Order: sequence, then structure tokens, then C-alpha cells
Amino acid sequence: MAYRGQIVSISLEMSCQPCIDTQMFRFAQGDICVAVDYRRGRLDRYSTVREIKNSGFGQILGGGRSLGEHQLHARLLACNAFKDARINELSQINYSLSHTKDAAAVCWTSSKDLVRVGVDIEPVTRCLPAASAKFFLNESDCLDELNLLERWCVKEAAFKCLDDYDRVLNLPNIRVVPLNNKVYHAQAKSIECECTLLPNSLGYLIATAWR
Repeated sequence: MAYRGQIVSISLEMSCQPCIDTQMFRFAQGDICVAVDYRRGRLDRYSTVREIKNSGFGQILGGGRSLGEHQLHARLLACNAFKDARINELSQINYSLSHTKDAAAVCWTSSKDLVRVGVDIEPVTRCLPAASAKFFLNESDCLDELNLLERWCVKEAAFKCLDDYDRVLNLPNIRVVPLNNKVYHAQAKSIECECTLLPNSLGYLIATAWR
């Protein structure tokens, strides 16, 4: 039987929404779906907020706080992807959002065996200075096969998956080591998760994590 860190299968799901790619990764403990939207043009803030509220997932906007355009883009993607997946309430799933200048990603799972997921998306053109490594790498990380941006992307996804919002966890606290076949094991304190970089050929790095 496959164990937790092993990807059993990957399938591409067709979406009703233009520019949205959705992949489903089947794990031994349950399915994780990841949707990515490569946006062209700018969002109309008023129409976007109204569309999100009308989707039935208005609570994803948070407590009425002001959200930037990239944040709204990620939430609009999530609402559209959830509707495509026939999800009726946010309480049915665990989900995570990420956004960058021209793209957004959301991952989610309805598996009862997975308690948290995390996702990060980064353009491959982003340049991280070597000096930035001290702000997110752990001296016991074993990520020699990854470049600096790939390490950052994996760490960000792991952070979102591991963080319990107690303001204690930070990226250097998380140790990441290879597990098997491009899947990594991340640990902070007594909490563990697995993470991986997803196949993508459109100029972005996408990492997801689960526990």
C-alpha cells in the first residue's frame, strides 16, 4: 500500500473557467486539488468583490478588511474552482491560497485524513539574492537538489501547512529534507507535513504541502 508521501496518480481536470488549470493529486490519504489562474488584465475591484459575495463563499473575504488586487484575485479563483468542484460550503474542505503579480493558486482537500494544506506560487523569473537564504533556510535542511527560489517556494507552502497562527513559527524553524521522488518532509516543533513542487510548464513554481 502507498504511504503518506507517495503520489499515486495525477489527473488534469477540465474547468468551466477560462485560464484556470486544475490538477488533482491522489495520495494514499486522500486527494488534493490545485487550481492555478494566469490572469490577463486588471481586476475591477467592485465587480470582483460582488462576484465573490454572490458565489456563496463570501466569508473568504475575511472580516471586511481591505484586500489588495492580488489577494482578491486568489479569492476569486478559489470561489470559481470550488464551484467547479461542486463544493457548497467552506466547512467541507481545508484550503490554502497564494498569489503573485500575474497568477494565483488555491489548493484544497475534502479528505478527512488531511487536517491542513498549504500552497505557494512564484514566477520562475523572481530573483532571490543569496543573502536572503539566512531568513528562511534551516542549517539542517537537505535541499541541495533545489535552487534558492525552489527552496523558498517549498518552505512557504510548508509554513502555511504547519502554522497554527500562534505567532511562534517562522521559516527558519522549519527543517525540510527529501522523502522520496521529489516529495519532502518538513517539521517544526512536533508538527510534520509533506510537500512537493508540482509539474508546471508555464513559468511558475508551485509547491503544495499537506498533513
